[in-house]
Parts: sequence; C-alpha cells; structure tokens
Amino acid sequence: MVGSRIAVAAVCLVRPSSWLVSSAIKYHQSRLRNVACDNGSSPRAWPFVYLGVSAITGKFLDRYGIQIGLSLGALFIGVSGILRAGAQSGLGLWMAVAVFGLGGPFISIGAPKLVTEWFPVAQRGLAVGLYSTCLLYTSPSPRD
Repeated sequence: MVGSRIAVAAVCLVRPSSWLVSSAIKYHQSRLRNVACDNGSSPRAWPFVYLGVSAITGKFLDRYGIQIGLSLGALFIGVSGILRAGAQSGLGLWMAVAVFGLGGPFISIGAPKLVTEWFPVAQRGLAVGLYSTCLLYTSPSPRD
C-alpha cells in the first residue's frame, strides 16, 4: 500500500522537474540570445516523436514492466532537460525537445497502468485524482 503511494508521488515529481529546467533555460536564452529565435519551432518537435513512440509503449510496458517503463520515461525527460540546457543551436534545441517525446508516452501511458495494477478498486479514483491534480498544478503558467 505504501509502495503504490510512493510510486504515484514519484510520477507527480517527474513533470515539475522538467518545468523547472525549462524555466531556467528560458532565462538563459533571453540573456544569450543564441537559441531564442528558434524557440517557436522547437516546442513542436516532441508531438511527432510522442505519436510514434506511444504506438509501441503499451506493448513495451506489458513486456518489461511498469517500473522499467516509468524509469525509462523519467530518464528520457531528464536527459531532455539537460540537452535543452546545453543546446547551442536551433537544431540542437529541436533535438533536445524531441527527446522529451521519447519519455512522455512512458509516463502518460504508464501512470494510469500503474494505478490499475497497484491500487485496489476502491482507491483507484483517489489515485487518478491525485495524479491528475499533480499534472494540473505543475504545468507552466501562461507567463512562462
């Protein structure tokens, strides 16, 4: 019971960490002006990768398990943040954002699967509510 609550809390912590990194990147972009001009096209990179990866993510999670899938998703999202911070060109920033698309499906498909497998039926509603609330309150504000 405690392990399943820790797992939902860990999933909730992945998303805010990526937004903390992106806020720092926006600050440095405004100071350096070397990548800021490509900031309009680079956020469009991850949906293309996300769609392709999400087609096979469910099968991957069934074969290798939720723990490996969620860990892999968190790893890709973390690597994406690091690559964004080190991007020196528009293409580099685009590729770094595309790496986020590799990890996103593992979180968005793996988290609900985790809830259905690890929580009893009576507690699934609460777990999904907590997970959804984490995503709502950790998304960036319109000012970002």
